[in-house]
Amino acid sequence: MRPAWINAVLFALLALALPVCARQAGLLVPAYFYPAWDDRRANCWDKLIAAAPRVPLVAILNPASGPGKRRIPDYARAVDSLHTAGGRAIGYVHTSYAQRPLQEVLGEVDAYYERYALDGIFFDETTGDTAAAHLAYYRACGDHVRQRAPGALVVLNPGTDADQAYLESASCLLLFENDQANASLLAWQAPAWVPAAPDTQVAVLAYHLADEAAMQAVLERALQAGVGWIYLTDDTLPNPWDTLPAFWEAQVQALVRFNQLPGEQTLTPER
Repeated sequence: MRPAWINAVLFALLALALPVCARQAGLLVPAYFYPAWDDRRANCWDKLIAAAPRVPLVAILNPASGPGKRRIPDYARAVDSLHTAGGRAIGYVHTSYAQRPLQEVLGEVDAYYERYALDGIFFDETTGDTAAAHLAYYRACGDHVRQRAPGALVVLNPGTDADQAYLESASCLLLFENDQANASLLAWQAPAWVPAAPDTQVAVLAYHLADEAAMQAVLERALQAGVGWIYLTDDTLPNPWDTLPAFWEAQVQALVRFNQLPGEQTLTPER
């Protein structure tokens, strides 16, 4: 593991390479774990809430691979507590690469908004090509969310490179989601349309990182590539999003340092 002062120097050098108008980078966390309020040592939501005042943070709410059949008070409390701390929460909805019936997808969007005070929707398993039918499908998804809540955060997750045309339907595209041990984010090349500075329209997720040193290296590379939302974890399959990583606090602190570097300009995301 590198000493802390070396990490600080690396982030300072990275800042010098970025434009003065660079935006703040934040955490997009797949929070696929139950808010266990009766066990503070095991409740990952407490850690999200503690981090929210320090770094831009969006948690992806996922009660039952979607909203489930009923409102769950523990999740409602998690959303409200995260809001109080300055964070945001968006609801998970899968689309099966535009093969899932659209009305079923929109019904889950409605269920989320009827049960929880959400800030937007995370559409999983999305396409990234330019097929007219696909673009129309996700345009309908984005329009429906914004009719429910103007200014909502809409994230599409192709998990790989996607055409910029999808930004007509979304606030952000998740362009990398993979096992770091098999498909390294260090080797990822952003599409040509991604700006050189961290941009809130671009997100990446990576799991199965070896340790804190690996996290620091990947984080630096992602920020250099223009990523504005990121989450890295040492968790593994079958569900790499069911807990927070051992290096969670180090990841938060690294982004706090980056966002506070001279020359950074804060751009508050939509609420």
